[in-house]
Amino acid sequence: MKGIKTNLNLYRAFIEVYECKNLSAAAANLELTQPTLSYNIKELERQLRVKLFTANSRGVEPTKNADELYPTVRGALLQLLHAENAVVEFNDASTGSIKIHNALYFMPIPVGKIIANYSKSHPNVKIEITATPDEKQAADLTIFAYLETDKIDTTKHTVIKIAEQNHALFASPAFIKTHNIKGPTTKDKLLQLPFMSTLLKKFFFLPKPTIEANSIETLILLAHEGTGFIVGPDHIGDAGLTKIEISDFKFPRAYIGIKYSNELANKAAIALVSSVAPSAR
Repeated sequence: MKGIKTNLNLYRAFIEVYECKNLSAAAANLELTQPTLSYNIKELERQLRVKLFTANSRGVEPTKNADELYPTVRGALLQLLHAENAVVEFNDASTGSIKIHNALYFMPIPVGKIIANYSKSHPNVKIEITATPDEKQAADLTIFAYLETDKIDTTKHTVIKIAEQNHALFASPAFIKTHNIKGPTTKDKLLQLPFMSTLLKKFFFLPKPTIEANSIETLILLAHEGTGFIVGPDHIGDAGLTKIEISDFKFPRAYIGIKYSNELANKAAIALVSSVAPSAR
């Protein structure tokens, strides 16, 4: 493209005159004087060595050359406009900070990947993640789990579903042997055994567990020590624990989601959720 000197103002003038077919109206739309607009059109005609418009009683009439040029020029200018807007929007969202509240007792792998990818593409955005069970903590975004049976209020918040999560009951092999758990057991028999994990309150409507921990690593460690059984994601069975089958209870499917206020104004946070669900904003 060396040696090409393209004046975009000339092409903007061409597009406006082509669409208005009137120099006065086109000049007003571009906030130019009519002599300046006329000069731009004549200069473009000189550079291209073609006639683009002819005068008539109502204004101007595009020539065949103009008809051939118009769709290409209009498409190119639109692409340029979209590129300019994308850069402006990125710069608006490329700085600042995001407060993320993780209301779970573990960081779900899909959510962790989303945050990591966003951080790589927005290195100047400061991301602060807090981990407590209190979902009322002030934050731009909240990572939380909800059951398929839960009713989610979307009048004030938007929820983006990130992943599905199956839960099960686990205990150490020693715990199962000590308490003589053979094959599927029942919910009532389980309630007579030592238990822990906040999730049990949600699933079984129990009072405060024997041990309440907000870290899946802590729960796994305690289970290995024979402290009790725990409820957790299916994958923690890979930690050397044994799944306990329950004959009269099935855990409802759980979902991992990101929740944020419908009034969210933090552009950096909006860019993060838009990277997950482009229609979110």
